[in-house]
Amino acid sequence: VGQVAEAAGYTVAKAQSQDEFHALLPGFKPTLVMLDLQMPGGDGVELIRALARQNSAASIVVASGMDQRVLNAAEQLGKSHGLKMVGVMQKPIMLGDLECLLGRYLETRRVVTEEQLRRAVDRAELRVHYQPKARLEGGSWKIDSAESLVRWEHPDYGLIYPDEFIPLAESSGLIAALTDFVMQAGIEQIGNWNRLGLNLGLSVNLSPKLVTNLEFPDQLAELAARANIENSQLTLEVTETA
Repeated sequence: VGQVAEAAGYTVAKAQSQDEFHALLPGFKPTLVMLDLQMPGGDGVELIRALARQNSAASIVVASGMDQRVLNAAEQLGKSHGLKMVGVMQKPIMLGDLECLLGRYLETRRVVTEEQLRRAVDRAELRVHYQPKARLEGGSWKIDSAESLVRWEHPDYGLIYPDEFIPLAESSGLIAALTDFVMQAGIEQIGNWNRLGLNLGLSVNLSPKLVTNLEFPDQLAELAARANIENSQLTLEVTETA
């Protein structure tokens, strides 16, 4: 993380224990903190409270290999203390995601428009990444599913995270076209995995606005049948905030 941040243009200070963190914090005054919840000599929850006591104005990203619910709980704790919690990252952290996040808070927050997003959908600037989900079974790791992650390969800004364009897609009515793209790409990917002998499921985020679209289930079933995949291989997820 430190190497990537330095390459992006940050001045970096690294703490590998809770004591080092406390020693660095008063003099360094960070603008962005990447905080691991599991540190030697304590845990990240204690450090969130330490940042709150210092009235830190830093943007704080919580990272950990722990369960997503633990990450979300830590983020909510920071917000309850008045801290600027800007996201969570589950380890192992993908390099592209890290570069995107660091770039976002180094520069003035970029503004994307409805016209740009409409063009992105029309010109296939959207990308779908697949993050494997692993579980421990009988002492070894088993991967039987993945999660689809949509990204926008912007011609000027580079890789853009969904939190910068999904709200715009929902307010502008483009969410159906965007979801359709992600669904089609994901279903085709499941079909490719099946042909390779990989029996993998896929989770795809679903906008709550599509839950009331009575034609959506039939459209989805048709896509699945065309790709020759089992309906049970596809999981639709609605975010906690939605």
